Amino acid sequence: MKTRTILFLLLCLSLVACTHGPDSDDTDLSTPSIGVPDGYFVATFTSTSSTDPVTREAVTGPDARISDLRYLIFLETGEFVKEKRVTTPADGVQTWPLPVIRDTLARGSYRVVFLGNMEPSLFNGSEVLTGYRDGFANTRIHLPQYEFTDNTEFYMAQATFSDVLPTAEILLQRIIAKLDVSRNFLDAEDALNMLVANIVAQVDYKTILSTTINGLLPGPLTAAVQQIPLASVVLIPVGGVVGAVDLLLGTLLAPVVDLVYDLLLQRLVAAVGSLLAANTESGAGILDILTPLLNPWSSLDGTSAALVTVDGFPSSMDLNLTVTDTFPDGTQFAYSFSPDPNVKSVWIRGFAGTYNITEVNVLKQGLVGGIVVDGILDSSLLLNGDFIDINDPITAVLGVNEWWNADYSFLDLGLKDYTLQTDGEAPLSIDITLSDLTNLDGLLGGIPILGPIIEDVVGTLLGPIKLSVPVNLPLLGIENLSVQGGWSTTQQV
Repeated sequence: MKTRTILFLLLCLSLVACTHGPDSDDTDLSTPSIGVPDGYFVATFTSTSSTDPVTREAVTGPDARISDLRYLIFLETGEFVKEKRVTTPADGVQTWPLPVIRDTLARGSYRVVFLGNMEPSLFNGSEVLTGYRDGFANTRIHLPQYEFTDNTEFYMAQATFSDVLPTAEILLQRIIAKLDVSRNFLDAEDALNMLVANIVAQVDYKTILSTTINGLLPGPLTAAVQQIPLASVVLIPVGGVVGAVDLLLGTLLAPVVDLVYDLLLQRLVAAVGSLLAANTESGAGILDILTPLLNPWSSLDGTSAALVTVDGFPSSMDLNLTVTDTFPDGTQFAYSFSPDPNVKSVWIRGFAGTYNITEVNVLKQGLVGGIVVDGILDSSLLLNGDFIDINDPITAVLGVNEWWNADYSFLDLGLKDYTLQTDGEAPLSIDITLSDLTNLDGLLGGIPILGPIIEDVVGTLLGPIKLSVPVNLPLLGIENLSVQGGWSTTQQV
C-alpha cells in the first residue's frame, strides 16, 4: 500500500480582530489592538509545522482549493461565541500562507474551529453547515446536494486556547474521503476464448458427437465392406457384412469422435465469433464488436453520469468528524465520470465511514438535478445492460482524508442459455476422412479375425471414407451473452 501524500493548507493569518466583547464584529485588519479592555485577551491563530510522520506538503503561492474560510469560536464547555469569515468566494484566489489572525475575547478557555469551503453558494445554495449557534455538540456538517470538485472539498482545523495559552497553531486538513471506482479493460480475444471455453464446458459435445457419428458412420462402412472381394464368404467368421460393420464401428467410433472433437475445438472460436458478428447489425468483426461491449465505460462521452446505489452513505457528521446520519439504504447518487479519456472512473467523494455500493448504472444525457437522485428513475434514462451496469456489491471503509480505489473486472463471459439451436441447417460442419486417424492400419489390423481379412483393403476402401459431422451451437446473440464480474480489494493510494 502506498502512503498518499496528504495535502494540507498552512494558515499564517494577519487578520486582526479588535473586539470589545465576545460578539463584537469590530475588526482591525492591520495590527493587534494596543489597548486590550480589562478582562479580555488577544488570541493568536498561526501556522504550524507538523512533526507527524505522514508527509504533509505546505501550500505556498496562489491556490484555489479553498475559496471560503471561516472560523467558529466556542467556549471550552461548548457554547457558541462567534463566527468570523476570513475569505469568501468573492475575494478570488488566495495566496498561501495567509497572514496571522488575532481576535480579542473575554478571558477564559475556548475552542476554535476553522472550516473551509462550507459556503452554500459553492453548492448551488445547498446548506452544508448547521446548528453551530446552538453549540459545538449540535454543529453538523452536511454532504452537499451537489458533487464535490477539487476546489470545493471541505477542510477543517481546530485547536484549544485560553488567556493562559493564547496562541493556537492551525493546520487545515481536508476532511473528505474519496473512493475511485474504475473498470479494468478486458481484451476481446481473451473474452471470446472465455466464451468458447464455457460453451464447451456446458455443452456435452463429446456425447453429442458420439451419437451423431454413431448414426453417420455405419452407412459408408457398410458400402466399403460390401466391396471386399467375396465379402459374403470371407466375412462369415465374423457374422457377415453386418458383423464386420459392427466390429469396425466399435473400433473406430471413439477415435473418430476424438478427432472430430479436437477439430471442433480448433474451429469453435472462429465459428462463435462469426455467428456473434452476424447476429449484430453493425457488420463489424467480432473483436470490434466485443471490445466496446465489454469495455462500455471507455466509450462514454462527457455527458454521461454514473448512477451509484449506496447503502449507509454518510450524510452528516459533527465537529469531531463522527458520522451522525446516513442516507436511507438504496439511495441513488449521480456522479460524473473522471476527465481522463483513457481511464473512465467514478470519484465518490464524501465523509469518512463505512458504506456499501450495491449497483453502478449509467445515466444517459440530459439528467438534471443534484447528486442525490430522488425516486425511481424512468428506465429510459438508463443505459441498461449487463455489460454497462455493475450489480456486484462492494464495501468501502474510508478514513478522513483518505483516497482509496477499487477496480471492477469482467471475470467470465458465457451464455444465459446453452440450449443448442436445432432449427434449420447446422451452422458448423466438421469434415474428415478415416485416413486422418493416426495409425488407422494399426487400429483395424488389431481387430481379432477381421483384421487379417481386411488388411489389404484398409487403404483403398476404408481410409478414403469421408464424414461431414454437423455441429449445432447455442444461440449466439448479444442478448444471450452473460457476464460475471468482481471487485478487486479496495486499496489505499
